Amino acid sequence: MAAQNCYCINPHCQRPDYPQNNDPKTQFCLDCGSPLLLNNRYRVSRLLNSDSGFGLVYEAFEGFSSKILKVLKPEWNDQPKAISLFHQEYQVLAQLSNQGLTGIPAGESFFEYLSRDNLKLYCLVMAKVEGVDLAQWVNIHGTVNQTQAVKWLTAIVEILEKVHSLNYFHRDIKPANIMMRNNGELVLIDFGTAREENQTYLHKVQGNQVTRIVSAGYTPNEQQYGQATPQSDFFALGRTFVHLLTGHHPLELPYDSVNDRLGWREQTEGIAPALLDLIDHLMAPSPRDRPRNASAIKQQLIQITQGKNTLSNLNHGANHQQTINHTINLSKTEQPSEIQLPHQHQTQTPVLMVVSALLLMFSSGIVFFLATHQAPRTENNSITTDNSNTPQIPEATVSAIAPPSPEQSIKTYYSLINGQNYGDAWQNLSLSLRNDREFHPKGYASYTEWWTQIQTVEVLGTSLNYEQGNESQIDCEVRYVVKGSGRIIQQTLRFDFILDPEPNVWLITKVSRL
Repeated sequence: MAAQNCYCINPHCQRPDYPQNNDPKTQFCLDCGSPLLLNNRYRVSRLLNSDSGFGLVYEAFEGFSSKILKVLKPEWNDQPKAISLFHQEYQVLAQLSNQGLTGIPAGESFFEYLSRDNLKLYCLVMAKVEGVDLAQWVNIHGTVNQTQAVKWLTAIVEILEKVHSLNYFHRDIKPANIMMRNNGELVLIDFGTAREENQTYLHKVQGNQVTRIVSAGYTPNEQQYGQATPQSDFFALGRTFVHLLTGHHPLELPYDSVNDRLGWREQTEGIAPALLDLIDHLMAPSPRDRPRNASAIKQQLIQITQGKNTLSNLNHGANHQQTINHTINLSKTEQPSEIQLPHQHQTQTPVLMVVSALLLMFSSGIVFFLATHQAPRTENNSITTDNSNTPQIPEATVSAIAPPSPEQSIKTYYSLINGQNYGDAWQNLSLSLRNDREFHPKGYASYTEWWTQIQTVEVLGTSLNYEQGNESQIDCEVRYVVKGSGRIIQQTLRFDFILDPEPNVWLITKVSRL
């Protein structure tokens, strides 16, 4: 096995990554002579972050076990308060991990290191969390659904419940400070009390305003003035879930300065009003109007979980018609509902079962899945079927089946469009495509502006070009009917997909006109 890289942490070393130091038998830096084995346990492999303002962050190894090493910058060695607070971070992590709390990185050791030129460095070692943070997760996967949001919110609240019970609070909760381990467990990192007080002390010493240390968009007003409370964590937690549920940083969302309210609810899809209300409760402008403790939040989450099947309570955003007793599940199969032809006047009629027409639609390859619960409409030349007796695949079996084919995925996508479920259809696009300003210069608003002009989309045929691993490509011939004019647009489009393994669906990454 190749030798690990070895990095000298002496800030005066001219060649901290000297290649000859990589030999595990080398005990002292061949450039400056400082010890390479820290506390008789750790060898440092690389510098991870030098921009924290208060310390340096390295990756270190104890044998082959990866760790995180934080080193207090030497310019703070003459500040006893800074050293005390840095040590306090270790004490907090160690105390919490000794309580059996698994949702934080375990604090392993705190020690002093002496370089060859007698420079003292204060070092903190903690367990390394393998995985991605939630800011990275949402960039890859897009917004979270209600089930995932409740699960994650419960996990973080349980961590905060233990932290607050020990008279500490985090003060810097945001998606980037919540890691997801490879097994799905959430871990709160960049821990709280010591880190935030360190930063506050740092800027006070430098004569700067305390507001310079806040995480813009997540930090409440009282914390900006140095008056943080446990309820400040709740505010930041609420803003974190605004980001996860909308896919937007809080600063990207409209803000009502008169009422001190963030316009975020309209950006969500398929989220129960009870959960939206809870998040608004977390973000109340005044700390006294937020939940009194983590236990109170847990009780509200239990109530939401117990009522999760009350689908009539789902909120689909202010710009979309609310559906009744139904949620869109892309793994469930719904029967074709309606084809509308141009230049026809729409009227309300009783529901008809047209079995022969249904068979004809399948044989011709025209498949629509309209996810609306208004009474079916018919026209002189339209076909209407009743879905009320359509069997549904039990949700418990979905995880055991293979993902839908790319061809079926594109039909499902257009069925959502036909059903005016634009928010759900939007989630079928990869994050990179949603953020592509050439296609969507105004984001979701551009997407809905286009599709609200279309009466129906008909899939005339599909052709699979390839399906390899988690990538696939199909060509699809479609026909649009424009609202009002009845004008018909017929195109052949090429769709590139990537398989999102967690919900087990194909996401559209690129659309090209042939």
